[in-house]
Amino acid sequence: MTENIFDVLTKKYTQLTKTERKVADFVFANKAAVQYYSIASFAENCGVGEASVFRFCKSLSLGGYNEFKLAVARSLMQNEVYNEKTEKAPSMFGKVVATDSFSDLCQKLYNSQVSALSQTIDLAKASDFERASTLLTAAKRVFCFGQGNSLILAMIAWSRFISVSKKFYCVEDAHLQATNAALCDEEDVILVFSYSGSTRDMMDILPAAKKNGARIILVTRFENSPAAKLADVVLMCGSNEGPLQVGSMAAKVAQLMVIDILFNEYWIKNEQECAQNTEATAQIISKKLI
Repeated sequence: MTENIFDVLTKKYTQLTKTERKVADFVFANKAAVQYYSIASFAENCGVGEASVFRFCKSLSLGGYNEFKLAVARSLMQNEVYNEKTEKAPSMFGKVVATDSFSDLCQKLYNSQVSALSQTIDLAKASDFERASTLLTAAKRVFCFGQGNSLILAMIAWSRFISVSKKFYCVEDAHLQATNAALCDEEDVILVFSYSGSTRDMMDILPAAKKNGARIILVTRFENSPAAKLADVVLMCGSNEGPLQVGSMAAKVAQLMVIDILFNEYWIKNEQECAQNTEATAQIISKKLI
C-alpha cells in the first residue's frame, strides 16, 4: 500500500464496524506510538481482542497487523519528510536526514542511545533481576537463544557469562535451539532475547522448554507479548523500534544494558567462583595479546 494509511482510514471510517471504529479512534489519537506496539499490547490499549485487530487490518485491505504497522511507519515517514522541509532548525531527537550536519548526526544518535539507556533504567526492577540471577545461579545449564538481530544479543550475553561460568551455552541455529528445548529439564534455564516477544521461531521453541520444566528468562520490550506469558522472569529494555528500524543500535544498547545488569547481579551472587574463573580466563587470553 503506497497511499497514506491515515488517509485510507479516514475515507473508510464510516464503513467500519463499531469495534473497528474504536481501533481507528485509538490509531488517530496515537499515530506515532502505534508502530511500536505488539499486537497484544495494541489490542489491549484499544480495548478489543486480537481477532478484532486482525479484522480491522483486513478492512483496510491489509494482510495483517505487521503489514498495518509497516503502513503506519511509511506514512509517518512521509509526514516527517514534509515537516523537515518546512522546519528552520533540525530536531535533535528526530531521525537522521540528508540535510543534517555531521555534528547534528552525532548528537541525534547520542540522544537516541542515552534515551534508550534511561528508559531501560526506568523499567528495571530489582526484584526481576534478583529472581533472574537466582535462576541462573541454580541452573545446571543456561541456553542463550535469539533469532535474527536478537541472536547477536544472545551471543554477546553468552560471551560475557562464559568468562565466569562454564554452564552457559549459545545455540545459534533455530532447529538446534528446538532440539535443545525438547531435551531440557527443570534444571535448565533458557535466557532468550526477543525485542518483540512474538518471533514465530521463538514461539515454536519456548512451549517445549516450558513443558519440560525449564525456567525461561526473557529480555524484551513488550511485557504483554506471547513470549512474556511463557517466561518466569521478564527483563524489560527501553528504546522504541519501529518496523522500518529493525536492528537499530539504540535497541541493542538498551539490551546490552540489561545484559550488564544481569551479569553483575550474577557476579554478586557467585563472587568467589566468578573471580577465580575471571582470573583463569584472563591469563589464557593474555597470552594471545601482543
